Formats: sequence, structure tokens, C-alpha cells
Amino acid sequence: MLDIQSLETWLWDAACAIRGPVDAPKFKDYILPLVFLKRLSDVFDDEIERLSAEYGNRDLIEAVILLPENLFYNAAAPGIILVVNRRKPRCGEILLINASQQFAKGRPKNYLTEEHIARIAALYHEWRAEAGMSTIITSDEAARNDYNLSPSRYVSTNGKEVGANGHSPLLPLEEAVVRLQEAEEERAEADRGLSQVLQKLGLWR
Repeated sequence: MLDIQSLETWLWDAACAIRGPVDAPKFKDYILPLVFLKRLSDVFDDEIERLSAEYGNRDLIEAVILLPENLFYNAAAPGIILVVNRRKPRCGEILLINASQQFAKGRPKNYLTEEHIARIAALYHEWRAEAGMSTIITSDEAARNDYNLSPSRYVSTNGKEVGANGHSPLLPLEEAVVRLQEAEEERAEADRGLSQVLQKLGLWR
């Protein structure tokens, strides 16, 4: 569970990374951009949802391929290949490939071997669903899931049980309610901690 000290430490480290050689007393000049970046992130997420819905409604998305983490020098996050096709040969279908585990460890970055690339390409060209690697969903299913087309949502690579659509099985109602309450409590505690930090910095009243 996130406590105030952990939150303060995380915010301080993040601000230090941004401010570089600037003296610590000017810390508050650099915490505000963090809040601004968070706002931009929220707006970006909303825009991504809007674009996904727009392209989904027009049935332009043919495939989504999730790549492994730490492939690119400018980011450690996993990459995504989005295949858009105005002349889809299979209307109303979307191929989702979870290739997040298809990599070889490297220094400093991971990389795809020729075998990994060939396997991913074969799944796409053969339009094939493979357990733990790929699945095919309909446009209607994508719409029901608010056009969340992340392959990891539909394809499990860890051997855990998944539902009919590649989702995790539904939790019992009682357990779901308990988890929701715990999540709400953690969110509220994190909000209180952030407010206290911002108040100390004179950025919140």
C-alpha cells in the first residue's frame, strides 16, 4: 500500500531527474511540470480512446501487435504495431498478437531474433489464432470493450486461465466488491498523500 513517505520519495526523485543540476530549494519550480505532464497524459489517454473508437467504427483496424519491453533506445515501454487497412480482406475482424515475450535479452536493449520475427509475421499472414500468442476478435466485441485493443487484454502469455474472449474469468461478486473497496481506499490514501506534499510545497491549498 502506498504511504506518504513513499509518495514523497517518488515525487522527489522524479523532480530531481527533471531539474538536473538546479539547486534543491527550487524544487517547487519543477514539481508543477510533473502535475502538468500528468494532465497531458490524461488528455492523451482520452484522445487515444476517441481515435480508437473512430477507427473502430470505420472498421479500419486490421491488426494490433504488442511488442516486448525495452526494445527501443528512447523508451523502455513496450511498443505497439497498429495495422490500418482501408481494404481489409476480412471485414469485421481484428487480429491481436501478444508478442511481449518474443525477445532475446541484450545489453543494453532486448531484441527480436529472426525466429521471433518469422513467428509474428506468420501469425499475421496466416491470420491465425494461437494459444498464448494471438486471437481474433470481431468489431462488435471491440465495441463492447470500448475499443480497448491491447493484445494483453485478450491473450494471456503466463499460462493463467482466461475466459472465452481471452479475458480473465469474472470474479465472484463478493470478492469483486472487496477488491473495489480496497482500490478505492488506496486511491483515496494516495490522493491525501499527494495533497499533503503539494501543500508543503505551497502548490495546493
